[in-house]
Amino acid sequence: MVSEKYKQRPGRHLKLPGGALLAGEHISTAVIREVKEETGVDAKFESIVCLRHWHGYRYGKSDIYFVCRLSALSTEITMDSGEISECLWIPLEDFLADPEVHSFNKLVVRAATSSAPGFSEKFISEYKSDTYELLVN
Repeated sequence: MVSEKYKQRPGRHLKLPGGALLAGEHISTAVIREVKEETGVDAKFESIVCLRHWHGYRYGKSDIYFVCRLSALSTEITMDSGEISECLWIPLEDFLADPEVHSFNKLVVRAATSSAPGFSEKFISEYKSDTYELLVN
């Protein structure tokens, strides 16, 4: 979990690491990159477990926020101190019981830790290009 350095309200506010996709970047690649950048942890993409669609987000645009299930390939934390004020592994029960954790973050963590498989990457051999990303349940 991370707490961002620059936030709208004071306090710890633990949340999942994440950020925006780069132009032409796939969701599965972006989530691995963001986790690595913010925490130093290497991870493997497993699936998309849920998404949130929000109108009127930043700059008057709509936003689609994907929550992905990853498997950690490393455990050592190297925090990005330019963007993050705190970065830690935390027991699931402690995260869900923390009164400072926003209900949205608790909801998506419950979705990510459920037994539902989510949407995983599939590849079609006839498409020999990386210009598409197919995610199916």
